[in-house]
Formats: sequence, C-alpha cells, structure tokens
Amino acid sequence: MTPVSASTITRSAILLYGVLS
Repeated sequence: MTPVSASTITRSAILLYGVLS
C-alpha cells in the first residue's frame, strides 16, 4: 500500500466516522 493510498483511506475513514456520528 502506498502512502498516498493510506492517506486517502484514512481521510475517507474520518469522513465516514463524521457522517455516522
């Protein structure tokens, strides 16, 4: 996994968490 992909996944996870909250 490239750093870019990791950052994208991390950002997506944070955004998803915000929506679910």
